[in-house]
Amino acid sequence: MAALGLLLERSKEIARIGNALEIATVEYIMSRLTSFDGGDQDVRKLLSHFKFEVKAIIRTIHEDAAWDQDSMVRILEACYVQAFYGDLRAEDYFTASYEARLESPYDPAFESEAYYDHENRLQIDVDHAEAQSMCSQRRSAARSANEKMTECAWVGFW
Repeated sequence: MAALGLLLERSKEIARIGNALEIATVEYIMSRLTSFDGGDQDVRKLLSHFKFEVKAIIRTIHEDAAWDQDSMVRILEACYVQAFYGDLRAEDYFTASYEARLESPYDPAFESEAYYDHENRLQIDVDHAEAQSMCSQRRSAARSANEKMTECAWVGFW
């Protein structure tokens, strides 16, 4: 019985070492991927946002096949496909980022005199309302163009 207990203890220790090795391997590959970003802040933000999804892809490829020289290529190809059609779409990042920006000023508990003064001014001053609308449209167009460039850089990264 003592030998069986020792064997069970050793097998648990081997399993812990295996898990630690898998985690270290995923982290190493992730650090290699982040080293390819070329200093692009947008790509770095997207990598940070999608790090769990990228790590899941790494784990899947690592589990599916023996590790060899082509494994990194398979990871990059899988991420490239996911950047177009799957879990790594930049559009998901922009949507989450945009929604996060909307929360504080539209919080029901948020009451600011400046906010209500601005609303009253929009009702009174038609020219101000038109100027605000034009500024909003320009910001929206600039944001859209920036998102498109970031999305191209993100897909190009893979």
